Amino acid sequence: MTAPIQFKTEQEAFWAGDFGTQYIARNQGDALLASNLDFFSKALRSARGITNCIEFGANIGMNLKALKLLHPGLDTHAIEINAEAAKQLADVVPPPSDLQHFNFGIYATPDLGFRSHQRRTHTYQP
Repeated sequence: MTAPIQFKTEQEAFWAGDFGTQYIARNQGDALLASNLDFFSKALRSARGITNCIEFGANIGMNLKALKLLHPGLDTHAIEINAEAAKQLADVVPPPSDLQHFNFGIYATPDLGFRSHQRRTHTYQP
């Protein structure tokens, strides 16, 4: 039997719990995807050379879906604390194959600290 998860903050417990699960139903669908496409196409209009991104608190990946449509081949990664959302997020961003060598993949956990063995530099030039 697994011990209950102890979160470091109330906010972590809030998003990992029922509110985060209910958020899934309220924040999905074609209308949201269209809105995200409009937003990101404007926000990133002058950005060049985007090759990868990571979203912290990705829920089911609606932002990442839009980004992948706008930038095919984009290397996307996500962190999500809600276990149900992380399951659905796996359809958008494949989970890491080896959590021991975790490098910016889906990771549902109360302890959001992680180490990456690969440094990434993000530079946006207009």
